[in-house]
Amino acid sequence: PLIIPSFLSLIRKSEFPEISFVALRTLTLLVKKYQNYFTKGKLNIRYFFCLYEDPSYVKAEKLEIIVSLTNPTNVVTVLNEFEEYLGNVDIVFVQKTIHCLGKIALKVQASSRRIVDILVNQLSQHETSYVIEAAILVFADLFRIFPGEFESVISQILSHIDLIKDPTSRAVVVWMLGQYSPFISNVD
Repeated sequence: PLIIPSFLSLIRKSEFPEISFVALRTLTLLVKKYQNYFTKGKLNIRYFFCLYEDPSYVKAEKLEIIVSLTNPTNVVTVLNEFEEYLGNVDIVFVQKTIHCLGKIALKVQASSRRIVDILVNQLSQHETSYVIEAAILVFADLFRIFPGEFESVISQILSHIDLIKDPTSRAVVVWMLGQYSPFISNVD
């Protein structure tokens, strides 16, 4: 734990993203080994927020650390930051952010309603296949973990069915149609 400030300095101050990436990978291992140190509020989660100029591989590693460190006390800050990330132009980063939102909903269950609202808002604002496909995968997990809680958004999700091209997402849609047919008008 005494070496952590050095790694944080490498992440923020390094002019080479490769060095930041190695420091982040090492911190990921430390977060797993010393979870108590990181979760007791001794480390500000904002250190790991993504910068616009970060390469995608650095952003992906930061997202994983943020998910690991998210708890009920900092979940609002994390969700606000992730909501900003959803407007990014990097398609893979946006998809990864959506998947991380799903992980947070499962980890901090009190945040699940807000996450569903964020995802439904994204579906209505960004009618792009990559957002819809990633969100559908997250919704499938949420429907399974929280039965009877979020079925009211199924019709909003399925209104974008024509944009779904990914086979996994299409399979989830078929599952939703079969599982929640009483909630869906014109299911055929």
